[in-house]
Amino acid sequence: MNSRKRLNSINVLAIVSVVALIILLIPFIWVSKFAYPWADDFSYASEARAVFVSTHNVFKTIAMAFSTMKDSYMTWQGTYTSCFLMALQPAVFSIKLYHLTGVFMLGSILISYYVLVTVLFNKVFSASKSAKWLIYVFTVMLSIEGVDGKAEAFTWYNSAVHYTFGHALFVLFIALLIYYVHDLRNSSKKTLHCALISIVGFLAAGTNNVTVFGGLLTIVILAAMSFLYELIFGEKKYDGLLSALPMGIVYIIGTAVNLGAVGNSKRMVTAGSHNNSVFITVRNSFVLGTEFIKRHFWGMTVAYILIMVAVIWYAFVKENALEGVNFKFKLPGLVTLASYCLLCALYAPFAYLGEAQVSLPYIDENLNVLRVANDVYLEFILLLFVNVLYYCGWLYQKGVRVYTPIFNICVAVVSVILVVTSYKALTVENQSKFLTGSAIHSIQNGTAEYYGYQMALNIQKLEAEDEVVYVSPIAVDPDCLFPHGAADWKEGTRVFYGKEAVEYDSEPYTF
Repeated sequence: MNSRKRLNSINVLAIVSVVALIILLIPFIWVSKFAYPWADDFSYASEARAVFVSTHNVFKTIAMAFSTMKDSYMTWQGTYTSCFLMALQPAVFSIKLYHLTGVFMLGSILISYYVLVTVLFNKVFSASKSAKWLIYVFTVMLSIEGVDGKAEAFTWYNSAVHYTFGHALFVLFIALLIYYVHDLRNSSKKTLHCALISIVGFLAAGTNNVTVFGGLLTIVILAAMSFLYELIFGEKKYDGLLSALPMGIVYIIGTAVNLGAVGNSKRMVTAGSHNNSVFITVRNSFVLGTEFIKRHFWGMTVAYILIMVAVIWYAFVKENALEGVNFKFKLPGLVTLASYCLLCALYAPFAYLGEAQVSLPYIDENLNVLRVANDVYLEFILLLFVNVLYYCGWLYQKGVRVYTPIFNICVAVVSVILVVTSYKALTVENQSKFLTGSAIHSIQNGTAEYYGYQMALNIQKLEAEDEVVYVSPIAVDPDCLFPHGAADWKEGTRVFYGKEAVEYDSEPYTF
């Protein structure tokens, strides 16, 4: 009877959490319909749009996007997946499709994280679906709500597809890789599964350098730890590692294709970048990574850790989720150290090319590149999740089996206090700190709707036949829609719409 009550309780909690997540996302989904192309959304996709306008042939348009990707690879950057998708941004076909950008990018995170959590807790571990849903909802909720740049993460297509979708692709690749090693390598269709997962890996390796470099390090760290684990603690059977090797190699090849592009070198010459020494790069990476953690480790983060401990420990102790799992959770401190080094290493590309001298302006400049900060933040939350999971497994295998509902009640009370106080403190200073709060704020003050109204009028002018077009400067900057770190929105419209000139009809605003 007691176990049934506990089961019913966790079922109710899971249902409530899913409903809460849906409710929290509704304001942003409503606001995202006002999203319009911005900055390099226009310039990257101009050739593909010209083909579609003249032919209305989807296949020829896709071919042109592929051609644009090849040109970018040779002249600007090696991120082949991102460049192809940027050249084929939704407004190429219809401006109305662009309004779905926020939903699409949000969906990529929701789906990839769901696959990861499902593989871990319903395939590798035998946790209940309710426990899985609780873990999934709180992880994805904190990840989505806490990104630094809302528009950069979800509604500015080129930024979102380059970073958010790139991150989601890599998470999906890792999830499928784990699933393959655990289950699929013994199936009759293992070759097909291996090929499909390799394709996902190759696509993931063609996105932004932060995700790709971090992904490369993740693959190397996982491979090294797996090898050492089998050598020291295991049965010296390397079949799991060997089965993952082809897919890992494909990802590494994709990374080499990306980072070794001719365009990368040309862009650095054009930008006048200088290269720092290995020592300075490592030092500055740790400075930036440490400062990032300090700025993002706060009440909400602590509440998330406590909730994860409660739910994962419940799954391990009360649901016997580790039953049949042969893996030994050894040396948890090493996992934490590797996680810290990995997070800091995400800033290595900037530390290598940026200023050598560490200063507060240097730190602020690098941490305030919002599209990059979003990517690092998503990785940060996932690493917290991995560490909590690993420490719970380590304690369980040490023989700790203590479980009491009082602990869960205390966790719930402390978490609520932390969330409420943190939310109040942050929203007093910044009403747009969280995604849902930002969306609600822009609805209440009318900035989202007015932004959409202004952009719609400007697009109508641009789609007219006039060769010289005068557009109105955007007068509002809702955080969910306006990418503050982007170049001026009108610069790419001249080529995208085939105009002789595009000018403002009045002095532009400064935000």
